[in-house]
Amino acid sequence: MFKDFLHKLGLPTDKASYILNEVEVAHFIQGRVRVIYPKLKHDDDLYLKVKRELSSIKELSEFTINRITGSVVLKYDPQKIKPNTFLAELLNGACAKYTRKGVKK
Repeated sequence: MFKDFLHKLGLPTDKASYILNEVEVAHFIQGRVRVIYPKLKHDDDLYLKVKRELSSIKELSEFTINRITGSVVLKYDPQKIKPNTFLAELLNGACAKYTRKGVKK
């Protein structure tokens, strides 16, 4: 019911879509994605929540969060993400959202 309400408002209805709506995909190649999440610069609770969430994703080989720039870098093995539906949706969405500077889709 709540998801229907969000959908009618044109808002994301799942976690991966919500995150993708909040970030700018700065760079994407298979195995590495960098996003800019400006809210991380000023929100301590959000920073801790993101750090905790990323720490719990065993399919990530590494991640870094830069509070000064709001940048989050995720490194992963593309062969290992398929069992994790959330991570797969997030990375597929990031790939679709990414546009290289100077290159039109």
